[in-house]
Amino acid sequence: VGYLLEVMEIKGLCRRANIAQVDAGPKGVSVAFRAKSFPNPAGLIWFIHDNSDTAKVTPDQKFVYKADWPDPVGRLKAVRVLIRTLTEIAAAPPRKDMPPPPRPKAPPPPAKRERFTHRPKRR
Repeated sequence: VGYLLEVMEIKGLCRRANIAQVDAGPKGVSVAFRAKSFPNPAGLIWFIHDNSDTAKVTPDQKFVYKADWPDPVGRLKAVRVLIRTLTEIAAAPPRKDMPPPPRPKAPPPPAKRERFTHRPKRR
């Protein structure tokens, strides 16, 4: 009965945060939003900026949080904390200042070509 109540709490939090689907596994959680939108996108960007090693948004507009949760009971509690955090971000007023954009990766230096000083004769 305790797990059912936790799942129902998570479901209520998901409705407030505009979350359509939550997939949790031992390697992390994937969150899909209704209509592929989040009520406070600036707050979500700040959260991802602060947790850049574990959080990201995929090209199909899903939020992914990577973590090591081998235990199902601990996973349920961790998902509840994460969803509660997303709900608080969704309810917060949008921040005016944005995080700095990510630095572009420098392109690799061009490969050096070897120049031939001598061309073989054609026969």
